[in-house]
Amino acid sequence: MRIRLERKLSSCPHHLRCSVCDRMFESGKVRTLLHNDEGFIQGDICPECMKLSVEAIQHNIRERAMLLLEETDDSGGTTFSPQARAMELLDCSTENVKYPQFYHWWLVQLEIFSRTSSAAKNVTATENWNYRERSRKAQERNWRERLRTFFEKDESEK
Repeated sequence: MRIRLERKLSSCPHHLRCSVCDRMFESGKVRTLLHNDEGFIQGDICPECMKLSVEAIQHNIRERAMLLLEETDDSGGTTFSPQARAMELLDCSTENVKYPQFYHWWLVQLEIFSRTSSAAKNVTATENWNYRERSRKAQERNWRERLRTFFEKDESEK
């Protein structure tokens, strides 16, 4: 099992369910996702479960799988049955957990910063263009008024 950090997309819900403890939690700009060794996403992990040891995460996943095995299948064949989900979790619980390195967190933060700064740059560039356009028009009006005043003075002197 591997825990990966990913940027939260705008389409992602604000409240997520932890795949380890089954509690709802609020996600920030970075999502912590649990992947199995084959690379398939098993779900999100809450900040409290991120603080747990490898053994505690494996134990909680096994407990959650046992609870899912006891549930009845009322999905109607449209989604995974609780038993199929339980089998996936049991497979995951036997894998060693690999936590993300510190530089992974920094890379995700850098990606978030670059996306927000490029969006801000686009807004700022538009605002600057509008400001320059207004400023240019104001300067043209100012020059026209100066010229009009100059010629009015010149005509009054005659």
